[in-house]
Amino acid sequence: MRRALPDPAALAAAATARVDGVERELAAVRDDVTALGRGVTDLITQIRSLSATGTVPTAPGGPDGSGHGSDGPGLVVDGQDATRPEEDQEKGQPDWLAVHDPEVASSYLTEAQEWANDVLIPHGVYLAEVPCWPLHPVAVADLLALSGERAHCYGAPDPTPVVEWLTRWLPAGLERLQVATADCRRDRAHHYGGRLYDAAGLTTSRGLADVAIWWTTHRDIPAPIWLHLPPID
Repeated sequence: MRRALPDPAALAAAATARVDGVERELAAVRDDVTALGRGVTDLITQIRSLSATGTVPTAPGGPDGSGHGSDGPGLVVDGQDATRPEEDQEKGQPDWLAVHDPEVASSYLTEAQEWANDVLIPHGVYLAEVPCWPLHPVAVADLLALSGERAHCYGAPDPTPVVEWLTRWLPAGLERLQVATADCRRDRAHHYGGRLYDAAGLTTSRGLADVAIWWTTHRDIPAPIWLHLPPID
């Protein structure tokens, strides 16, 4: 008994129709992806435009439709929530390398020293062993970053960030501190230009204030010279 073979022309026509259908589906998907990309681009452009003006309104209304959501700000102006008291508004991270206000710089140094005494001493780290630490920009930046990261971790609801701070951020930060101040720690004096200088007075309130003035207004002048540090022969 012979079987009838399919008509080659019919097979070709069916295959062509199937290919055409797949191409139409692909074209539709391509158009959807293109439209989505345009939408994302438009959204990014709008966000950047609003950020440039310094005013970014949030969603209109809280959960009860009153316009005063319990979990978020109502209006952000220049990066701050205009509807909350200024003292409650979040501040940016202290940037030692970019600070140019002597009072702000002095507060950074004071806070870093107090934090190190409260937190680092129990970990066996004593800044008093390297009194010239305020003259090492990397050391100051690391202290500020460590303190800020620790505050963030302990403010989290779960212990995982704290564990990460203790096992990752703290050891790495302390290693950078040791590298930045290694020579000065060894000789218990500040190294500069092949000479040693007595930096014992820098960690007093007056000393930190003087360092802040030097760093924000005269950092182009070597610290031992501007601060009149006594040389050690």
